[in-house]
Amino acid sequence: MHKYLLAAFCLVSASAFAGPPEPVVTTQSTETLLPVPIDYVEIESAYVFGSDFTNTRHDFGSQDSWQNQFEYGHRFHLSGNWYLRTGVSYDRYDFSGTNAPLPIHLQTGQLVLGIDYMHGQDVGAFLQFRPGIYTEEHINLDAFDCPILLGRFWVVKPDKFYILTAVRASFLSSEFPVVPLAGVVWVPCPQWRLMAVPPEPRLIYSVTKQLDVWVGGEIAGSAFRVDHNSDFQARGGKTAKLSGAVVDYTDYRAGLGFTYSPTDKIDLDFGAGYSLQRNFDYSRADQSFRTDPAPYVKVEIHAKF
Repeated sequence: MHKYLLAAFCLVSASAFAGPPEPVVTTQSTETLLPVPIDYVEIESAYVFGSDFTNTRHDFGSQDSWQNQFEYGHRFHLSGNWYLRTGVSYDRYDFSGTNAPLPIHLQTGQLVLGIDYMHGQDVGAFLQFRPGIYTEEHINLDAFDCPILLGRFWVVKPDKFYILTAVRASFLSSEFPVVPLAGVVWVPCPQWRLMAVPPEPRLIYSVTKQLDVWVGGEIAGSAFRVDHNSDFQARGGKTAKLSGAVVDYTDYRAGLGFTYSPTDKIDLDFGAGYSLQRNFDYSRADQSFRTDPAPYVKVEIHAKF
């Protein structure tokens, strides 16, 4: 039975908190190692319903958001358990219009380059680079970033208990440029497993070999360089500082859902819950905008071959 979890922590942005889709990690019995997945595809779409901004004296109105992500990757065998990972990723956040001095969308296109130490379908250790443009609309060098993720899973008890230690760095992020990461994987019995690994910690119960139900949390988002905006500049004061600034966008979520696996190569994940807070943090401009809680729904497709 596959027991998956997401090993990367793209920080709140972390950018992933990040947003970019992360590598899938499984915890499988040492007696039944499965072949290393060479190709993988990850697709995610989420909708957060509208809510008001909370930390301002101004009435900016209500805002909802769409999140869409796509990633394709391929592994090349190097030697022994070592594999070169290459791929491409595109992530986008769209926001409804308000009176707040905020972007109407944020997006990033990235290359995925890294080294994985594989044990069957398990990622035991990883080093990953995601060079790309993290922007609102315009492509320029000011919007370039290359988040770096380095980590390892430590085996405490085979097939039962694992510890993740990792670190993530982002040159663009002003709020969390370097973030230490940690997590645990605990499988007390075949039906239950605790995947307390960022950015999507989950408690999972296996109903059948094809159906899991889960409850957990998620951190989505990334750091972006917004476009220069003449309207913001014309307002003057603090608003003018937001033109061409770096924003750390973060969405904190809690919810429940289920995962259906029609085959051992495809997982369909459906979830719903509450976005506890969405935060636009302009640390270098000393401003931030936060929303009230709002419901959210999402669907994910994971395929590996």
